[in-house]
Amino acid sequence: MQSPIQKQADRPDIALLYKLILLIVVLAASYLVDLNSALVGTALPLISEQYNINISTSQWATFAYLLAMSGLFIVFGQIAESVGRIKLFTAGLAVFTLGSLACGLPGSAEQFILFLIIQGIGASAMSGVGVAVLFDAFSPKWRGTALGCVVAVSGVSGASGTILSSIIVEAFGWPATALLSAVPAALLLLCGGFICLKVPEARSNRPADWVGALLLTASFALAVVLGLSGSSSPQISPSSPQISLLSIGSLAMFVVLLAAFVVWELTRPDAPRGLRVLGDKKFLLSMASMMLLSVATGGIFTLILSCLLAYGYNPAEIGVVLILLPLSSIVPALAGGLLYDLLRWKYLTAAGLLIVAAGCLLLGLALQASDLSLTACALIAVGAGSGLFRGPNLVNALSALPPERSATASSVMAAAGSIASSFGLFLVGALMAVQANSTGYSGSVAAGSQSLWRSSLSIAVVIAILLCIVAAAFSVLRNTYRTG
Repeated sequence: MQSPIQKQADRPDIALLYKLILLIVVLAASYLVDLNSALVGTALPLISEQYNINISTSQWATFAYLLAMSGLFIVFGQIAESVGRIKLFTAGLAVFTLGSLACGLPGSAEQFILFLIIQGIGASAMSGVGVAVLFDAFSPKWRGTALGCVVAVSGVSGASGTILSSIIVEAFGWPATALLSAVPAALLLLCGGFICLKVPEARSNRPADWVGALLLTASFALAVVLGLSGSSSPQISPSSPQISLLSIGSLAMFVVLLAAFVVWELTRPDAPRGLRVLGDKKFLLSMASMMLLSVATGGIFTLILSCLLAYGYNPAEIGVVLILLPLSSIVPALAGGLLYDLLRWKYLTAAGLLIVAAGCLLLGLALQASDLSLTACALIAVGAGSGLFRGPNLVNALSALPPERSATASSVMAAAGSIASSFGLFLVGALMAVQANSTGYSGSVAAGSQSLWRSSLSIAVVIAILLCIVAAAFSVLRNTYRTG
């Protein structure tokens, strides 16, 4: 017997108009969230000046935003199953719009940070369940294409976000930029969000998992600290162990809290939701493949930036090369989703991961040779393979579970991806720090010699290739399990 969500996805009366509106609203909201993150990062110096705070304090404001956005994925996923995915998504869009408006109002630094957190909460509600909204709205025949569009928009925002945010901040300054970012969000809410509320949804009356959400939020906070300590410091000093101790302590607590979260979700007797999705091997293998890819590619920007700066390339040249990574994922993401829908080729995700592995190998050779053109080709391969993988992998992950659990599954995937990317940043930063300590180097990353970073590069590339190969093996193994 079909669930209400399955019936809804195949009903002709929800038809194309509502599905297209849902698709446009989710894609536009996804782009706005990514652009807002870029805007805040670009405007940090202006924010510091506006509120008379130092850069370090303003960076912690960004940390608070990231924590609010990514640390609440799980609980919002479960709330969505009670109130409805589209309703929670629309409420998140409204909160995000109000937070954006408030960030642009005159006030103190404390008020700004509070409003930034509110904005992050709205972004979390949208990002955590946006994939589930589209997964539920589209029939199995077109889910790959719909989720491929989500991945493609992520590539578009990655390619254009930094450039567009720089133009906006330069042209309007702060806080006008915050007010300006609220305008498209408000228009999206008024023109599309409320129309989406007319789409019927299935609901559940089970309570949300607040203990699990608290454990996951704390573990994600430590993952962000790992990422910051691994990538944000422009200086490497073997005589100062403070960052290393912070990283080691954060890593230990992260592992403990994440283990406690998994144990709690798998053993608690009161509710069959939460991370009970980990009991499904097909979902677990899909999530593991995605996490391994995120770890492998999470620190690529930091690694390439460090190497190319040490090789003497200027920031403009490096920026043009780095933008190829998200840019090259756009067309493969769209093509991968469409191919999955048309052919149902079960090895498409594994093929994408092997392309990423080949790209990582080429990247290692290119950076060892200090060849910018070859580096560009390697990044195109990494981006293309990643785009080909992500859409079909999302479909496989969410299809592994009953439709009524799609919101929890979507939020678990989003949280796992964020944690894995932060861990990838930490690994690259740790490799560079260990290399600097072993040679006694103390100074800026850009001032390091070519030979200094080549050793770290070789290790990082080997790790990335192995992770991608293991992820491809997991994708193949996943196909041996039946859906549901």
